[in-house]
Parts: sequence; structure tokens; C-alpha cells
Amino acid sequence: MIGSGFWLIASQLIVLLSTPVLARLYSIESFTSYASYLAVYVIATSISGFRLMDCLVKCEEQDTKKVMSSVYSITLLLIPFLMIFYYLTFNAGWLSLGLLILSVFFYVNTRVNYFIDVRSKKFARASMWLALFNVFTIIFQILLSVKYNGLILGLFLSLLTVSLIQLIVFRKSALIEFDSIFDIKNTINTIKNYKSYTLYLTLYSLVSSLRSKTIYIFLGGSPYAGALSQFEKVANAPNTLVSSVLRPVIFSSIDKKEINRSVEYILGGLLSVLFMLGLPFLMILLKYSEYIVGIVFGEKWIEYDSLFAVCMVSTFVMLLINWMDRVFDILGKQKIVFIFELIFLSIYIAGFVIVSMLEESRNVAYLYLLLNIFFAFSWLLLVYHQAQLGYKNLIRRMSYLVSYLIIMYLYLSVIDGLNSIILISVIYLFTTVVLAIYISSKMRCWLWIKSRL
Repeated sequence: MIGSGFWLIASQLIVLLSTPVLARLYSIESFTSYASYLAVYVIATSISGFRLMDCLVKCEEQDTKKVMSSVYSITLLLIPFLMIFYYLTFNAGWLSLGLLILSVFFYVNTRVNYFIDVRSKKFARASMWLALFNVFTIIFQILLSVKYNGLILGLFLSLLTVSLIQLIVFRKSALIEFDSIFDIKNTINTIKNYKSYTLYLTLYSLVSSLRSKTIYIFLGGSPYAGALSQFEKVANAPNTLVSSVLRPVIFSSIDKKEINRSVEYILGGLLSVLFMLGLPFLMILLKYSEYIVGIVFGEKWIEYDSLFAVCMVSTFVMLLINWMDRVFDILGKQKIVFIFELIFLSIYIAGFVIVSMLEESRNVAYLYLLLNIFFAFSWLLLVYHQAQLGYKNLIRRMSYLVSYLIIMYLYLSVIDGLNSIILISVIYLFTTVVLAIYISSKMRCWLWIKSRL
């Protein structure tokens, strides 16, 4: 886990450090076009292979080759539908269509190899693939900034590069039977044998991606789409780091029989640790949002500072729960998750339609972020209910965290009299993070965390 943490931390730091560069190399309009492309890309990758990649971690050894072949087979069959959807939604050109199709295919390839490493408990190398993808994406996007589609081309070339590196690394242990890719009978049998993945998990992934990306369809060509996309990218860097580390470890370390109140100290404890460590940074970001947006993104982005502040709150709340979806995979309750996501997708779309008819496009973006906060709290309640972790435990834990929030707010108000943004930030972050680390080290979940390091 130490190795995986190193790769993920390094890659997310590079993402954050590259943000000021990319924000100045590209216009907001370029990020708006990229946001539309990413919306379709994320939706497409969410159903690619019908999520059979995930079951590579748990499937029988003798089924591995069949599952991998089926993943590629399903992806190839989905390509025509993907082309039609992208063209009808955004009236995309042939270049964008071609890049999207190839990007989805190479994404599937990288994810297959990622889950093969997770299955082998090679968490460090699995994390390395995610890190390399981020690093290469940034490098290519910077080099191609003279091109209008530089952001899209950079993403494609990054996926291609990582796929080629994986081809070299896995060449001696290739598991794919290329003849089976076009074996429809094998694909159908694999889908039936792993229907818990191919049915509800695929539907859950599709609905979940629609919930998070439909906003960009409603925003269309509005500059708020580009601004929101960039702010979410920065805010999601910690989320990506946390979820990429915790998801595979939880999925491979906790058995279905263990999911009850006895493991609440692990799941609830991790939530508390994330809250205490992340809260100080959130407080500083909210207090000095206009100043931070100007420094990080540039002056042309300052008019969107209020959107940045709300985005930080929304993403922070999502940080606390987005890694918990693996609990439902362990419990085999993908159907419940799908229904939950479907209900919220309906709420999101209904809200977008109503607000877009009555208000400006920017209010649709704000509504999306507020709905994310409501979704996160509802998700947490669902996890505690389905995993039988105990509502009393949740209420007690939330009361502690709210008390901690109040104390941290009052502390920031006290040192605000120093009248120096840098001095206030340094003192506040240092003292509060040290305190959070000390409290976390005394929690029971820390023993579980250390046993996986």
C-alpha cells in the first residue's frame, strides 16, 4: 500500500501543479469543448466491457482468459452505439469521433491490466498505471497546446502510451485469447455467469456517470461548463487518490461475512480520518477562494470564484463517501445501488430541466453541486443501513465531526486578526493537520490501516 500511495500522491501532485500551466495555455472555451468530450468519454467507459474488468479480481483462475476476451468483445460491439450517441448529442466531427472510440478501447485495455495487478495484490504497480496516465496526459496536453483539440489529443495519446507500456510489461504473461474475442457464445456465457457485474454493476455505472456528467449536456457551450470541469478536476485530485487506494484494498481485504457493526470502526473511522485531515484545507479554500482562483487559474477565471467555493464543498463531501461503493460489491447488493442511483439521476435531470427553463445556465451548475451534497449524505445513510453498521454509530460519529467543524471554524476566526493570508494559512494548516494526525493515530481504524501498509 505504501508503493501504491507513492504513485498516486505523485501523480495527483503533478495534476495540481500543472493546473496553473494548462489554465493559462488554453482558453475557457477550449475547456468547455473538452468538458463535453469528457462527458461522453466517461459515460462510454462506465459501460465498456459491461464492467467485467472488475470481476477479474474475484473470478476463478480458469475463467480469467474468457472474461478478458469478453471485455474486448463487448467493447467492440458497443462502438457503433457510442458513435451515434456522441454525434447526436454534440454534433461531433469525425476527428473527435475517431479519437473517442480509440480512447475508449485503450482505456479498457489499461483497466484490464490494472485489475489483473489488483488480483495479484500488486497494488503498487496497479497504482503506477493510474499515475502514468495522469502524467502523460498532462505532458501531451502541454506539448499540444498550440492545437485547438490539444486537450482531447493529449488524453488519447496518454492512453495509447500507457497501453504500449503495458503491452511490453505483460508480453510474457499475456492472457488474452484473441480468437475468443469474436466468440459470441463465449461472451454470452460469460455475461450470464457474472450477471451480478454485467447487469446491476453496469447499470449502476451508467446511471452514476450520467448523474455526474449530464450537467455538461445541459450547460452545452456555456463557459460555466469549462469552469466547472476545471474546478472539479482540481477538487477531485484528492478524491481520486483516496478512492484509488482504498477501493481495491477494501474490496480484497473485507469479506462479506465481516460486513456488520464489527467493522464500523474501519469504515466510519476512515470517514472520520478523511474529514479531519481535509477540513482545514477546505476552510482555507473557502475563506480565500477569490485569491486562490486568481493565483492558480489566472485572472480570467476570477469571475467564477463563487462556483469554485461551492465546488470545493461539494467535492469534499463526496471525498468522504465515494470509496464506499465497494461495500455493495462485497455484499452483492448492486441492484440496490442501481435503484438508488436511478432515483437520484431522475432528481438531477428534473432539477436541471426546471432551473434551465427559469434561470441562467450558471444556476444549473450551482444546483448540480448542491445536489451532490444531498446525494453524499443520502449515500452514507444507505451504506450504514445496508451494511448494518448501526444508525446510532453514525449519529455519534457525525456529532463528533460537527463538533470538530465548529471548533476548527472558531479557531480560524480567532487567528484571522493576523491580517496576512499566508501567515494565517500556514499557522492554521500546520496546527490543525498535526492535531488531526494525532487524533487519527488514537483511533481503532488506524490499526487496520497500518496492517495494510
